[in-house]
Amino acid sequence: MLLCLGLYVGQALVLRLLPESSPVARGGAYAASHPCADNTCSAERRGDGAVCEALDGEARCEDVMAYWYAVELRHRLPQRVAAAAGNTLLQGEILARRNNCFRCHGELGQGGLHNAGALKGYIPGYFGSDFTLLTDGGRKEVVQEWIATGGSQRLVKHPITGFLAGVFLERQAIAMPRFSSLSAAERDLLASYVIALHRYGPLDMAGLARYAQATAAGPATPLALPLTAVTRKAVGGG
Repeated sequence: MLLCLGLYVGQALVLRLLPESSPVARGGAYAASHPCADNTCSAERRGDGAVCEALDGEARCEDVMAYWYAVELRHRLPQRVAAAAGNTLLQGEILARRNNCFRCHGELGQGGLHNAGALKGYIPGYFGSDFTLLTDGGRKEVVQEWIATGGSQRLVKHPITGFLAGVFLERQAIAMPRFSSLSAAERDLLASYVIALHRYGPLDMAGLARYAQATAAGPATPLALPLTAVTRKAVGGG
């Protein structure tokens, strides 16, 4: 019985230590090493079929397409805001972009920069077990603490893992900045937005389509939207 429990705990720890990624992050890594056809990357953002011509495999193509779709959503932010200015989820995105959250955490929080000295060597995204562990299961008050102070006392004071967490947080090259100048309402909105992104999981093409639909107009709740398939042609159109 104890042996089984030990094996289970050991397996859980190993799984938590494995690097996490998302289609958008993987596509972004590939795109970073392959220059665009022009300086605005317009063909890639349109979902031009030529983007995938040199790729080996359908899965890799889907990753690259997901990345460029996320980039296109960023470029179309003014039009999206004009069409759905009162959308709460979109307001969260605007606040995140205004405070440069995605510069470190990746497009739409889908995985960030290399971070020397960090436990897994990168800045985590807003999905998966990385986020769950750092925010005590996605608790809003913990996310707000990260935003306001750049850290989590709950994490570093944990009786089992707290010391190790403190060591890695101290030695990492890029630390989470403090956004103490944000109002309580802004911290609440930003925390809610980050948690909403977490609930989408790693964003693939279908997840991005759901997100785009949820931020299109009205007070739509993202988790209430049906999962929709997205063809490359549909992505190219928008």
